[in-house]
Amino acid sequence: MNTEYPKVSIIVPVFNEEAHVAKCLDSLLKIEYPENKLEIMVIDNGSTDSSAEIVRTYPVQYTLLPGVKVGAVRNKGAEIASGSIFVFIDGDCVVDPGWLKRAISILTCENMDAVGGLAGLRNNPNWIEANWILEQPGNPFVYQKTLVGACMIISKSAFNAIGGFNEVMSAGEDSDLSSKLTAGGFSYTISPKLNVVHYGFPITIQDFLLRQMWHSSSYGEDFGLILTDRIFLLVVIFTIGMFASVLTIVYPMLLPIVLMFLLFPPATLSVKRLYRFRFLTFNPVRLLQVFFIDVLYLFGRSISLLKGLGRRINIS
Repeated sequence: MNTEYPKVSIIVPVFNEEAHVAKCLDSLLKIEYPENKLEIMVIDNGSTDSSAEIVRTYPVQYTLLPGVKVGAVRNKGAEIASGSIFVFIDGDCVVDPGWLKRAISILTCENMDAVGGLAGLRNNPNWIEANWILEQPGNPFVYQKTLVGACMIISKSAFNAIGGFNEVMSAGEDSDLSSKLTAGGFSYTISPKLNVVHYGFPITIQDFLLRQMWHSSSYGEDFGLILTDRIFLLVVIFTIGMFASVLTIVYPMLLPIVLMFLLFPPATLSVKRLYRFRFLTFNPVRLLQVFFIDVLYLFGRSISLLKGLGRRINIS
C-alpha cells in the first residue's frame, strides 16, 4: 500500500520561532501519511531564543545553519533530504492532517512539478492581520500567481534542475524560484486546498513596518523593477510624495499634486486587495483600516528604497 506514495521530505526553516514552532511540528506529526515515506527536518538559522530546545523535544531531524539567508537554509534541507518530493513550510505555519495527501494528489493528478498554497489567518486575528489578509471565513482564497516559501511542494528533480533557491536574496526567493520554474519549462499551480494557517503575521504597527522593510530589502538595487513590478512603481510614487510634502511648506500651491502622489498609491493597493479577496464592504471604518495598512505598507517599503539608494551612493 505504501508503495503508491512517494517519499516526502518536509523542510522547516526556523529562526526565533519559539512562539509557534511547537504548533507547527505538532500539526506535521499528525499528518495522515505512511511513516516510512515521510521525514521532517528542521533547519535552524541560528535562533537565539528557545527554538532549538523546543525542536529537540520532537522526533524530527535538527540541523543548525547560522549566518545565511533563508534561501540557503531551505537549500540545506534539500541537500540532506532523502525524499523525491520536497515540502517547504515555515516554522510558524500549521497544516491539517489531510493536507499532504491533497498536495500529492494535485501534484500527480494534474501532472505538476510543483504545487503550493497560501498563508491564511489564524482564528481571532487582530485588526492588523485581518485588514492585511482580507480572508473571509469559509472562503478559501488564492490571491497571487507565484509560489510562497511558507507552503511549497516541489519534485526533487525540478528543484535540482533549476538550482534551488537563490541564496543571496534576503527576501523574494520564493518568487524567484517560481520564475526559474517557468523559465525552465516546469509547471506549477497554487490551490486554495493547500492553504495553511499562518501564525506569524505581524500584530503590531512596528512589526508590520519591519516586515515590509525586510521583504523589500533589495529595493534601490534594481530600478529595472519599475518596468516590471507595479508595486515597486507605486512605492517610487509614494516616496516622491513623501519628499515633495516638505516643499508644501514653502509652496502650498503644490499641495494638491503632493496629495495625489501620497494618496493614489495606497488607494490603488486597497482597491486591488479588496477586489482580489472579493471582500466587498461598505463599512467606512473597515475601509479606513484597510487604507491605513496600505499606507504603512508603502511607508515601510519607501524606507527600504531610500536605504537601497543610500547604499548605491556609498558604493559609487
